[in-house]
Amino acid sequence: MTNHTESVDVKNAALAAALSVHYIVLVLYALGILGGMAMIFVAYLTNTRLDVVQTVLLLIVPILFSLHLLAVKGLKRMKPWGYNASKLLAYLLLLAFPFGTVLGAILLSQLSKFRFTNQEKPQ
Repeated sequence: MTNHTESVDVKNAALAAALSVHYIVLVLYALGILGGMAMIFVAYLTNTRLDVVQTVLLLIVPILFSLHLLAVKGLKRMKPWGYNASKLLAYLLLLAFPFGTVLGAILLSQLSKFRFTNQEKPQ
């Protein structure tokens, strides 16, 4: 009985840690969105154009923000798609050296401690 309780505790702690990483990334993306809005405002005031890289970043950051938000929703509901989305986003984070790499590695580490099945119910 103790072994099952310990495994549930480890799983819950890993889930909380994975959610925490998502929350940190969400805050960073929100700051990026605010910075992008400021950049657009300054470009408008100075009557300058944004280059292609700036425009692409302005489009990608809100999309990634939304994907992390969906992954959090799936993890909180203990859905397999939330786990898979989190894993995919963690791999993408690995490409964002140096901070994204650290956050992606932490997220992958926590996700490796559990896996949801369709039969599991939130506790």
